[in-house]
Amino acid sequence: MLRTHLRIWVHFWRLSVARETHYRANFLTLAVVAILETFMTILPMLLIFSFTSAVSGWSRAESIALVGFFRTAIGVHELLASGGAYRLSSDIQNGDLDLVLIRPVNAQFYVACRFVTLPQMVNVLIGMLVAAIGVARSDVTVGLTSFVQTMAIFICGMILLNAAILGGSYIAFRVTTIDGLNWMLQDVADMGRYPISFYPGAIRFVLTAIVPVAFVTTVPMDALRGFTGWDTVLLTVAFTCLVVMLLRWWWNNSVRHYASAGS
Repeated sequence: MLRTHLRIWVHFWRLSVARETHYRANFLTLAVVAILETFMTILPMLLIFSFTSAVSGWSRAESIALVGFFRTAIGVHELLASGGAYRLSSDIQNGDLDLVLIRPVNAQFYVACRFVTLPQMVNVLIGMLVAAIGVARSDVTVGLTSFVQTMAIFICGMILLNAAILGGSYIAFRVTTIDGLNWMLQDVADMGRYPISFYPGAIRFVLTAIVPVAFVTTVPMDALRGFTGWDTVLLTVAFTCLVVMLLRWWWNNSVRHYASAGS
């Protein structure tokens, strides 16, 4: 089963490459947009730190590294999962989801991973570059332990962020349209470009437990800075496993209440 799904996923990548080969201008346009978005994300941080050397315990270089983590995570989401999540509502309304549910493949996997947005690779690469530059210019000393902890939390964070957005898209089984919800989730996720210590307590809770973008920005950066230990890693892994199980339950429950629009 795992091998079958891996072959299907590789096929999705091949389709994306073929699509972008036919529309090269689209790829270049999205690549330029990704560069501009990264610059616009960094600019407010540069303005903030032009008046001070540190904010809530964060230096300018550390904050820029956090922006790199943020751009990388958003790039991975847009690359692998956003296309399927944002199309689910129209698939339900048009009855196209029927064609997915009758396939001999895990429908949840198919819906989530069927659209690979190849130009978002630029976002991922730029984010990694910005993160590396920020860490290199900071006073952070990266050791093997802190690096492993950071990567473990960051990978869990990407799973959590994608789970939150996919879970939100499943509301489309119960309402007519979720475009407003998608935009709201995107706006909330964008708040993760700043350390959560910049925000009051209620917003910190939202960015940690509801739309857990903190797990791809602040928490891994804290691990890299040596402020967290293995207990945080284990709690993050446990939280991620719980969320994945809840997402699976939410999908199964939603599909059971699905009434085909094509029937």
